[in-house]
Amino acid sequence: MTRRRPALTALLLLPALAACGEDAPEPVEPETHLVEYAAAADWPQVDEPRPSTGLAFLERGEAHLADGTTIRTGPAREFTLAGTGVWFVDDGDDTLAYATADGVTEFDVTPLPGTLRSSVDGRYLAFLHRPTDVAVAVVVDLGTGQEVVSSSRGMGDPDDDLEDLYEDATPEVLGVVDGEAFVATPSETLRYDLGTGVVSVDERAAEGTEWYRAAYPDDAASNPAGTWSYDPRAAYVDALLVSDEVEVAPHVTGPDAALGDYVIDLRGWLDDRTAVGIASNLDLGVDALVTCRVPSGACTPLSGFGTVLVPNDVETSPTLVRRS
Repeated sequence: MTRRRPALTALLLLPALAACGEDAPEPVEPETHLVEYAAAADWPQVDEPRPSTGLAFLERGEAHLADGTTIRTGPAREFTLAGTGVWFVDDGDDTLAYATADGVTEFDVTPLPGTLRSSVDGRYLAFLHRPTDVAVAVVVDLGTGQEVVSSSRGMGDPDDDLEDLYEDATPEVLGVVDGEAFVATPSETLRYDLGTGVVSVDERAAEGTEWYRAAYPDDAASNPAGTWSYDPRAAYVDALLVSDEVEVAPHVTGPDAALGDYVIDLRGWLDDRTAVGIASNLDLGVDALVTCRVPSGACTPLSGFGTVLVPNDVETSPTLVRRS
């Protein structure tokens, strides 16, 4: 089964964007358009959202969380962690649902594929959807149960050829960090201050989304000691574990090694000697979460082979594996 890498978001415990001096973006007036649509009638209010830290993955309709507990979701296409549970897109009808220990709540909302995001503190949920032809960016404050952003700004006009527009410049939620949401529209990148409601156009949109990686660098590619690392941008087939003295190609070992050819997508570190990734069996079309040891590069399945998902907020591992 071919897996699509989730879109880049680096929701880490990192400092906010540095001030831009004379190049600081100007606020866009007026600011009353932040909530234009009602995406859902009743969002949950969570008294104490849980940070989405540690190792988390979803397989066979069950989310495995960092504390060792599991939450039943049912078939899911993608997911993220926010509030006190798992937000996921149902693999059957593509609608949004929220799973906790108390059960599953469904919402009459259909997020656009790959856009489900959350803040690292678990307070904010973000996504894009299309209640009409025009895409709408939504951010929900789960601490209050209120939508703080629901805006189509920059998403085009109903008279435009939106399918062509979105194909050429796909809108996406880049991330929610330190009380700010970053949304890439086809024409501009917007920064929403979730506390004040101020919207600003980020002029770095001309650089695509690479500025976001630079502003919120992902240090999870290096182990805690800084002695081993991998290139998070490398293609699956080019994955290497690198130290000052040696390069090692991660590889599946044990009985599973004889079941076909694998590519391994590295995602982070559990400790100085143990990296985490997803091994995809190209012959059988199945995936598994694996741990890979250095210096050997040997990878052992942590979960059974099937279809394993990691949170959408993960590109190189900030939510999947975060060092304490």
